[in-house]
Amino acid sequence: MNAAKTLHVTTKPPEAEKHDPVTGAPHYHPVASGTGAAAGGTLGAVAGAIAGPIGAAVGAAVGGLIGGLVGKSAAEGYDEGYWRTVYPTEPYFSSARPFEDYEPAYRYGTESYQVHRGRKFDEVQDQLAKDWDANRRGSRLTWEEARTAAKRAYHRVASPGDGDDDNGVPG
Repeated sequence: MNAAKTLHVTTKPPEAEKHDPVTGAPHYHPVASGTGAAAGGTLGAVAGAIAGPIGAAVGAAVGGLIGGLVGKSAAEGYDEGYWRTVYPTEPYFSSARPFEDYEPAYRYGTESYQVHRGRKFDEVQDQLAKDWDANRRGSRLTWEEARTAAKRAYHRVASPGDGDDDNGVPG
């Protein structure tokens, strides 16, 4: 957790984020979804082969669907390039604070959703506040300064594409 990380700069604006070509949903990850689908389809076909050719076909289809969803989910973790691009436009932004102060809050919010999946940020924020000092990774932000950035990241992972995740802090 405390290992030094190499930061990279991505200049892709949020509106250039990939969207599913069929549904238009944001956070489209064709490589991750395709890799997961291929692996799941192969495993499903092998497992389904026990039941014969029809079982193999059904196993491949179900395995491909599940594998694609798992691949997409894995790709929707922390997205530094997105946050590096949008943080100056956020309502809590302070020009006195560089991205390196906000970055740990975004990462903490993203990782916290993985731990508290299915729960709203407001339900877990007291625990997150208690754990901020252990997770601040060099940030100079107090929890009160970091809370809204962490909430944005938590919400973005919890509700991708709901309309709020790219338009400021949800209510």
